[in-house]
Amino acid sequence: MTYIQDLEKNGFAIIENVLSENGVHNILDEISAITENFSKDAHGIRDILKKSPFILDFGLRSDLFKMVCNIYETPVSLVKATYFNKTPDVNWKVPYHQDVTILVKQKLEAEGFGPWTIKEDIHHVQAPQNVLDNVTAVRCHLDENSEDNGTIKVIPASHKQGKLTAAELRDIYSEKDEIVCYAPKGSIMLMKPLLVHASSKGANPSNRRVLHFEYASHKLPHGLEWHECYTNETV
Repeated sequence: MTYIQDLEKNGFAIIENVLSENGVHNILDEISAITENFSKDAHGIRDILKKSPFILDFGLRSDLFKMVCNIYETPVSLVKATYFNKTPDVNWKVPYHQDVTILVKQKLEAEGFGPWTIKEDIHHVQAPQNVLDNVTAVRCHLDENSEDNGTIKVIPASHKQGKLTAAELRDIYSEKDEIVCYAPKGSIMLMKPLLVHASSKGANPSNRRVLHFEYASHKLPHGLEWHECYTNETV
């Protein structure tokens, strides 16, 4: 499977035509309903799995789950989902970084985990590399993604360098190595958390709506538990 080879080699893979026009439309209808019922902020929704049985079912029953299961030899769980939208009014820039923070049910002193923070009453902690290596993110593109609306940029294969310090992140960046990830509406992007990535402000921003799932292939060590953890048996 080419996407698995690309994910291993480069830290990411973009697959077009995964979501149909009708599928995108249904997701956006659900997002609108969630925004109306749970949030005044239409630019981002955290903890969306608890707010929407539809999104939870989609994350577990759709081809996304099957594709991630093909990557691993161990059972896979859905552990997080977030929605965000970059618009002319909310048009942010994100510097190069790795995604090293996970969400857990409670704080426990555990080797390799830390520092800890609490956001919206949820425990966030930076995880060790062996945990992050077994996580795959899937970004569902609900609009066209280009430089005009501030799409994601990556340093290919940077995930192979492990968990980097702030100084190492500064050193790894080179514009010649940067890839701007153009992605059409209905495509998905699979990505490893340790892939170094960023996004610029949109030069001519419009909606850039993304539904972001994270899947993990094993339980956490030291008695820690994912803040959310769903399998096919959940729904």
